[in-house]
Amino acid sequence: GLLWTFVAKGPPDNASIHINDYYDRFLPLDSNQCALHSHDTLWMYHSGDTDKRFLTPLRQNISAFVIAKTIFIYDGYDNFSVYDTLTKQFNKISVTSGNTGGQFPSGKKNLYWEPGMEYPVLLSGNNAWILKYGNGILTPYLVCSEVPRNSSIKYAQYWEAGEILFLGTGSKGILVIRKNYLNNVKKNQSGFDEPNAIYSQILLPNGNVLANTGDVLGPSSAPVKNLPVTGAFHNNIFITKDSILWYTRDDSLYHYDYKSNTRGFTSKMPGSLYLGFAASGNNVYVANDEGLYLIKTNGIEKVYPFNRKLGDPFDMAELQPGVLAIATGKGLYRYNLKTTAFDTLLRPGSPVRALWKYGAYLFIGTYGDGIYILKDGVTKKIPLDNNSYLRYTHCFILDAKGACWMSTNRGLLKASLEDMLDAYENNTQYIYYQFFGKNEGMDFTEMNGGCTPCGIKLQNNDISFPTMDGALWVNPMMPVRFPNGNIFIDQVTVNGKRTDSSNLDDLSFDASTHDISFSVGFSAWCDKENMYLQYSLNPRIPQWQKIDVQHPVIRLSNLPSGKYELSIRQLKGFGQNNYSIKKISFEIQAPWYFRWWGQALVVLVFVSIIIIISVLANRRSLRQQRRLKNQLDKKTKEILTQNEKLEKNDRIKTRLISIISHDIITPLKYLHLTSKYLADRKASLPEKLRDETLEEVVNTSRELELLSTNILNWIKYQNEERRIVKETINLHDLLEQVFTILKSLAHKNNIELVNDIPPHTTVMQFVDPIRIILYNLTVNSINFTRQGSITVSCKQIQDNIQIEVKDTGMGMPKSQINNIISAHVIISAANVNKKSGHGLGYLIIKDLLKMIDGEFYIESKIEVGTSVYIVFPTN
Repeated sequence: GLLWTFVAKGPPDNASIHINDYYDRFLPLDSNQCALHSHDTLWMYHSGDTDKRFLTPLRQNISAFVIAKTIFIYDGYDNFSVYDTLTKQFNKISVTSGNTGGQFPSGKKNLYWEPGMEYPVLLSGNNAWILKYGNGILTPYLVCSEVPRNSSIKYAQYWEAGEILFLGTGSKGILVIRKNYLNNVKKNQSGFDEPNAIYSQILLPNGNVLANTGDVLGPSSAPVKNLPVTGAFHNNIFITKDSILWYTRDDSLYHYDYKSNTRGFTSKMPGSLYLGFAASGNNVYVANDEGLYLIKTNGIEKVYPFNRKLGDPFDMAELQPGVLAIATGKGLYRYNLKTTAFDTLLRPGSPVRALWKYGAYLFIGTYGDGIYILKDGVTKKIPLDNNSYLRYTHCFILDAKGACWMSTNRGLLKASLEDMLDAYENNTQYIYYQFFGKNEGMDFTEMNGGCTPCGIKLQNNDISFPTMDGALWVNPMMPVRFPNGNIFIDQVTVNGKRTDSSNLDDLSFDASTHDISFSVGFSAWCDKENMYLQYSLNPRIPQWQKIDVQHPVIRLSNLPSGKYELSIRQLKGFGQNNYSIKKISFEIQAPWYFRWWGQALVVLVFVSIIIIISVLANRRSLRQQRRLKNQLDKKTKEILTQNEKLEKNDRIKTRLISIISHDIITPLKYLHLTSKYLADRKASLPEKLRDETLEEVVNTSRELELLSTNILNWIKYQNEERRIVKETINLHDLLEQVFTILKSLAHKNNIELVNDIPPHTTVMQFVDPIRIILYNLTVNSINFTRQGSITVSCKQIQDNIQIEVKDTGMGMPKSQINNIISAHVIISAANVNKKSGHGLGYLIIKDLLKMIDGEFYIESKIEVGTSVYIVFPTN
C-alpha cells in the first residue's frame, strides 16, 4: 500500500481512501491531487474524492514522471507524452535539441525520477541530461559526459545550483560528479625520462602557451608562424609596454620584438636562472645575485652592486616612480634610482618570491612565511587559510570579478581582494579563502612558483598556472560552491560522558562539571578546506577561536559557575560579515557553598571551628608551656654542665699546647746538641763513649715518639670517645717496655728503675690506657728524683689489682696532692724545691683511669719520696 498526505487541506472529514493495490510510483501534482502508477494503469486522486479515479491504461515498462505539475510518460526510447487535462489523454510531445548542439540523440535511455525531484534525469552511454518543460516544449540539457559505465546505476539526481550529478549504484556506493572548470594541460608528447614541470609561460596568438621548457601546451592546432623563443628559456621573463620580450638562457640575456618578429642577443648575464625584471619610466631594469642593471640597446649597465649576500632575486616591482622593490631569497629590499639609497623593507626568514602592485598596495608572497601587504612604508601580515597552504604563496592574479587567485604547493585558492585589503586596513582576523584541489578536477596540486610571470591570462580570460605536471587552466568565472549548510551539535559530552543534547535551549550542568565538549556537525557540498568555523564563549573567551574542521570539537575546561553563551560562527563566503551564527546558552550551577544558605552554614561552621580550635589551642599551649619549661630547665642544667666542661677543656687545651711544646722541644734540643757533639768529635771520642751516646740518642728518640703517640692517643680519647677492645695484658712485660723507653732519661739522673711486678701477672684490660698511665707516673717520678730509685710493684686486692709507683724523690706538699686529686684540677707550673711540674701527667692519668674503671691516691713526704697507687679491675 501507499501512505499519502494531502498537504493543503486533506480529505473531507466523512471521506475515506482505500489503497489496496501495489503501485510503482507516486506522482504529486499539487496540494489537492496526485497520481498513482500501478503496472500498466494510471490513477488519479483528488482531495474531494473518496476513491481513486481511473486516468488511462499504460503499456508495460512505461515511466511516469512530473515536471512543473504536469504528468509525462516515457517509453524508454524516443517517445515522450504529456497528459492533456482537457481531453484526459496523453499526447505525444516532441523534444528539442537543448544544449546538445544538434538533434537530441535517439535510442534507448534510462529515465530516473522520484517524487520531490525538480527534473528527471536521462542516462545513455556516458551522457546525462535533465528534462525541462515550459511553454509546451520539453527540452533536454546535457549536464555530464563522464558517466562511468558498468556501475549498476539505480538512482540519479541532478543539483542544478551546485552543478552536481548524484548517482546511486548497486555496488559502488554513491557517485558524485561535479562539472569541471579546471583543465589540466600537459605536453602532447613526452618520453618517460622527460619532466613535465613548467615555470614561466608565454601566451601564443592561437591561444596556446609556450612553456619555459620549450614545449607548446594547449588544445589549439592552429599553426604559429614565429615562436617568440625557440627552445628552452629560464624562469623569469618580462614583456614591456612596447612589446619587447626579455628572457634568458645559458647565462645570457636575449630580447624578442613582437612588432618586427626579430630576436637578438643583448648581454651576458651570469646566474640568470633567477632574475627580477621591472620597468621604471622608459627604462627596463634587471637584477641578478650580483647587482641591479639597466638594460640598454647594446648591453647592460650596472646600477647598484649587491655587495651583501641577498640571495637569488625572484621578482621586482616599481613601488613609486624611481623606487624599485626587489624580492630575493633573503628578504625584500628597496632601491631609489635617484638617490641610490638601498634599504631593507622585510626580512621574514623565508624567501620572498612574488610581488604584485595594486594601487598603493604591494602584495608580497613568501615561501614559508605567508602573505604580507605593504603600503606607505607599513608592512602587515594578513591571515592565512584554514590549512596554512598560503604560507607558500607563488603569485597573485586578479580576475574580472575582483577575486585574487593565489597558487600554492598544495592547491589553488582565491579570495576577495576587498577582504584582503580590509584585513590590512582594519586588522580583521579572518579571510574567507576558496580552495580548489583534486575534488575540483586538479590532477596534481603542487603548483610552481619562483618564476615570473607565475600565471598568465589567456585570450578567453582563463588563467594558466604552472604546476609540477604541466599547466592548470582555470575559468575564473566558474560558479563557486560556498558552504551554505547549517551548523549542528551532534553530541554534548560532560566529564567524559555523553549527555542528552536534544534540547539545546536550556542546558544546565551541575557544580561538579569540569569538562564540556560540543561536537560540531555541518553540511555543505564543498571541500573541508572551505569550511571556516570559529567559536567564542561569552564572557569567558570573547575572541573568536578557530575550530579544526577535521576534528570539530569545542572543549571547554575548568569553567567557573555561571551563565555562558557559546557562539559558533561559519563563514559563508566572500565579504565582511558574511557568516551564520549558532548560539547555545548553558549554565554551570554554583556549588552549595556559594549559595546564601550554604555560605551561612559555612560561616557558622567556621565560627564553631574557630572556637573549638581556640579552646584546644589554649589547652595545648598550656601543656606546651609546661613541657617547654621542663625542657628549658633540663637544657639549662645541661648547658651549664657542658659550659663547665668546655671551660675546663679550653683551659686544659690552652695549657696543653704550651706543655706539649716544652716536652717535645726539650728532647729535640737534646737530640740536636748530642748529634752535633758526635759530629764534631766523632774522631776523638772513645768508641765506648760514642756507643753510649748513640744509645742515648736512640732512647731519647724512642721516648719522644712514645710521648707524642701517648699525647695524640689521649687527645683522640678526649675528642672522639674512642671505643677500644680489652685484651690480656702481661703487666711485667708492659712495664718493661715503658722502662726501656725511659732508661736513658733515668740513667742521666742516676736513677735506678726497678720492675718489681711478678713476671706472670696478667689482667684483662685496655692496653693503651694502662701503658700511658705507667709511662706518665714513671716520667713524673724521674722529673722529681735526683739519684735514687723508682720501684713499680703490684698486688691483688679481690677482683682488683693495685699498682704502686714509688720513688725516692723530693716529695710533694699536701696542697699539691689535694690539687692533683681534686675534681677541678688546676694545671700550673708549680715549684717544689725549685723543681717545676705542670700536673698534665696526673690529668691524663685521671681521664684514662675513668676508661678502665680505676682510681688513684698519693702518699708523699718532702725529701723522702712519693708513692702513687692506682687500682683497677683485673677483668
